Amino acid sequence: MSSLTGYNARDVPFNDTGKRIKTMSNDPLEFKRHLLPSGTRLYYQHRPLPFTGCRVLIHAGSRRDPPKKQELMHLLEHLVSSDLRGIPSCTLTQLERWIAEQRFNCMLGMTALDYTAYNGNAANARFGNVLRFLHQMTLQPTFESPLDKEREIVRCEREESASPKERKMMNARGLAIFGDDPLARSHSWAEDAELDQLTIDDARAAHGRWYHPANMSLIIVGGINENTALHAAEELFVPDTRAFVPPDPLPSRAFDLPAKLSYRQKSETKAELAEVTAWWFLPMCNAHALHIAADALEERLTESIREKQRASYGVSVSVESTADHRICNVSVKVQPGYAQRTGLIILEEAKRLADFDELTRFRDKAELNYEFIEPNISSTFDAATASLIAYGNTVTIAESLTKLRTVTAEDVRTVAREHLTPERAYVEIFEK
Repeated sequence: MSSLTGYNARDVPFNDTGKRIKTMSNDPLEFKRHLLPSGTRLYYQHRPLPFTGCRVLIHAGSRRDPPKKQELMHLLEHLVSSDLRGIPSCTLTQLERWIAEQRFNCMLGMTALDYTAYNGNAANARFGNVLRFLHQMTLQPTFESPLDKEREIVRCEREESASPKERKMMNARGLAIFGDDPLARSHSWAEDAELDQLTIDDARAAHGRWYHPANMSLIIVGGINENTALHAAEELFVPDTRAFVPPDPLPSRAFDLPAKLSYRQKSETKAELAEVTAWWFLPMCNAHALHIAADALEERLTESIREKQRASYGVSVSVESTADHRICNVSVKVQPGYAQRTGLIILEEAKRLADFDELTRFRDKAELNYEFIEPNISSTFDAATASLIAYGNTVTIAESLTKLRTVTAEDVRTVAREHLTPERAYVEIFEK
C-alpha cells in the first residue's frame, strides 16, 4: 500500500488529465460578437443542441427609476409582458397556455439594478417564432393592460419576497450605505403610497427612454446556425427612427463609512433563529482579489463559527458586481443567543485578512472553480449578463484565468485593508 506521507501533488508531472486550464476549446463563456445596424449587440454561441435559447437584455433596471417613482422599471417589465400587440388581452395563465401552444417557452421578465431581461427557448426550427415574440413583447407593447392589476401583482411579489420588518431593515441598510442617493432605495421595495402614484404615462415614458434597439443586447445560445440567428435578429431588431441618447458612463462609486454600523430586528415573540448578515459595499476594486479574499473569509468563518463555536452548520460569503460598485456579503443563521458573538467573529476574521499570506492555495481553489462552471443555457445567460454589466463585454473563462493568475497576495491584502474592514461593514441581526 502506498503512503501519502510527504506527498505533494505539485511534484507530480502533469499528464493529460492533470493539466491546468490554459485555454478552453469549448469555453462556455466564449461568444461570437455582432453589432446590428440598429445598434443592438448580439452575442452568439453555438452548441450541438436541438433547441436554442435567447435572452433580450435591456441595459436599464431599477437604477433608472425616476425620483419618487420607485418600482417603475419593475412595473414596466410587467406591463410589456401583459400587453402584446397582435395577441388578445388575457390573463397570465391564458398567456402561458398560448405560449405552450406555440411550442416554445419564455421567462416573461426580470428586473435587476442595471438591467431588465426576457428569455425564451425554442426548437431550432421554431427559433424565429420565439425571437419574434420577444421582439413584440419588448418593443411593441400596447399598454392596454389594467394598471391596477399589474400593481397588485407587484404587491404580491413584494409581500412574498420580504415582510414589512424585512423591508424596514432593507431601507435602513440603504440609508446607512447610500444616504440621500437614489440608490438608497433601489435594493428594497416600493410601498403602496409610491406604487399607487405610478401611471401609464410614466411607463410609456420609461419605455420610450430605455426600451430602444440601441440599448439592447441579444444573447443567443444553442443549435441554431449563426447566420440564421443573425439574419432573424437583423430582420426584427431594425433601426429605430427615435434617436437613443446613451446615459453618461457610471464612474466607480466611492463609499464613505456607513452612517450606522449595525441594525437589529428583535422578534416580538421568543425567537427561534437569528440571521446574521454583514455587508461591504465597495468601489470597482480588483474583482479577482476580492473573490480570493471572500473565499478565504468563508473558510475562516466556517472554522470559527461552525467548528469552534458550533453555532451554525454553514456560512455563506458571496460577491456581486454592479455597473459601478461591488458588494461582499456574509450570511449565517444561528441560535439567537449566538447572534451578537457571531457578528463580532465576522468582523474579527475580516480584519485578519489584512495579513493574508495563502495566495497559492486560494488562487488554485478559484482556478479550480472555473473547471466546474455549469454550462447550461440559463447560467450562461447569467454569466454573460454579469460580464456585460460590470465590464461592458462578455469575458471568457480563459480571459478570467489570465487575470486571476496575475493576482498577488498584496492585491488581496490591499482589498482587505482598504475595503473589507470592520469600520466599513454594516451588520444586520434579524430574529425570527
